[in-house]
Amino acid sequence: MDKVYLTRLKELYAMEKEQAQLLPVLLRYTTNKELRAAIKEHWYDTQRHFSRCIEIMRRYGDANVTASVSEPMKKLLEEAHALVLQGNEEHAANLTMILQKIEHLEIASYSSAIMCAKILGYKSDGVILQKSLDEEYDQDNRLEKISEEIFMALV
Repeated sequence: MDKVYLTRLKELYAMEKEQAQLLPVLLRYTTNKELRAAIKEHWYDTQRHFSRCIEIMRRYGDANVTASVSEPMKKLLEEAHALVLQGNEEHAANLTMILQKIEHLEIASYSSAIMCAKILGYKSDGVILQKSLDEEYDQDNRLEKISEEIFMALV
């Protein structure tokens, strides 16, 4: 079970690392003020989440991690990157929805890791992971509101 748990942690690490690289690009090319503010906040959250993953993995002697994101996450990250580079403001609604899909994958991944931590009795890990999960939920809710506002303005 420890191996399954470490696999979940490595997935989280890889997701957060990839997002830490993508979010500044999205920030640079996104003009919608609310979406920019959400991306900027999520970038800061992502950096904290990444640090938390490293902190937990160090406890298990696995701080030098090589991991790759899942194919679904990779596709969503690529789609977000390509969409924002097109520079069309009408794509802001699509971008927020893609970012929500990314959040949903992260939420599922954090939930799985927390379940493993609980079963294994790693209470402090569960607390740390729960902080990140709560922040992911907050970001998802914020993106949903922004997405709705952008979409309604287009209708």
